[in-house]
Amino acid sequence: KGSEKLKQKQRDIEKKIENTKSLIGETKNRQRLSIVELAIINQQITYREELIQNISSQVRKLNQQIDENNSVIEAMNDDLVNLKEQYKKMVFYAYKHRNNYHKLMFIFAARDINQAYVRIKYIQQFGDYRKKQVEMIKKTQADLEVKAQELEESKLEKQGLAKNQEDEKKNF
Repeated sequence: KGSEKLKQKQRDIEKKIENTKSLIGETKNRQRLSIVELAIINQQITYREELIQNISSQVRKLNQQIDENNSVIEAMNDDLVNLKEQYKKMVFYAYKHRNNYHKLMFIFAARDINQAYVRIKYIQQFGDYRKKQVEMIKKTQADLEVKAQELEESKLEKQGLAKNQEDEKKNF
């Protein structure tokens, strides 16, 4: 995964920075600034710039992921509204035709036994469909909660990376 590669690169760069810090400490014991110390400082600057670029890349990836999650959440909210609207209409229809007498009349008004059988199946399927609609609504709501949690985690990770980036700029 690209994000893991970036995080691994970040850890590697941070190790290099720590290494250069210790090298600087060793060379500071000398009285005057040497060419070696200058080269080490320049290398540390390069590593810090790489680290800042790496963190910026991670932030851009997280921003992209946050945008994608927001789009998915919007689509899921729209689906949920549509599912609830369909279910509301279905429940209203079932309420209007809730009387068992109407169901029996619907079945007995059939032309023949085959049509009566089809009508019985229709009534059963309608009940099953209502149950499936409720399950779909619950599943969509659960999926929506999961996506919202993922979005929140991405935002927190982005805040942490932004803080790391600011810290690196201060150490620069």
